Amino acid sequence: MLDVDTKGDTSGFDTLDDLGYALLPVTPMAHTPSGGLHLYFAIPEHVTIRNTQGGRGCGIGPGLDWRGTGGYVIVPSLGSRYRWDPVNNLAAVPLAPVPADLLPRVPTPAISVKPVQPVAGLDDYGEAALDSACRRILAAPNGEQQATLNAECFAIGTLAGAGGLPIGFARDVLLWAARRLINHDPRRPWRDTELERKVDAAFDAGMRQPRRARS
Repeated sequence: MLDVDTKGDTSGFDTLDDLGYALLPVTPMAHTPSGGLHLYFAIPEHVTIRNTQGGRGCGIGPGLDWRGTGGYVIVPSLGSRYRWDPVNNLAAVPLAPVPADLLPRVPTPAISVKPVQPVAGLDDYGEAALDSACRRILAAPNGEQQATLNAECFAIGTLAGAGGLPIGFARDVLLWAARRLINHDPRRPWRDTELERKVDAAFDAGMRQPRRARS
């Protein structure tokens, strides 16, 4: 399912227009409470679509989120405030194949980083890296917050895993920044338990792939 979001200054419809899809594909779709759309497509053969958010990583642009393997979606049902389109719905049109231009992107190789010098505490490089990560988390726009949080926590995890940062301190600072994310949608606020889980998962994943240490 492709979630076309319209929150704040971000509009997935504008992104679709930029991608050449001012006219939407004919496929079942549901209207969301915020004025967006859920577009349902047939699962492509030999292609696994995982979750994306905005334009980061494998994402295809601001306001466009894929929900595939490992994700979930709210379907129109009594009390859900989601409603099937009166023309393009499951009873009226078949699931269309995913247009090639809308498939998640192949991620570009990560930029190589310099080997890390293991330190006993917090040096200038580690402090600057942690400060930069927190600033990016705090400045993440609506629709990019989760992807930014994941990316920055993972990156700092790779540094901490190589001995470039105190692990406990780095995790605490990242969680401090995460807890200050702006709640753009008061109906779906960020909760401490959810933020802690996201920070831990991304940070631990980075720890398992540490940067190369400099001897």
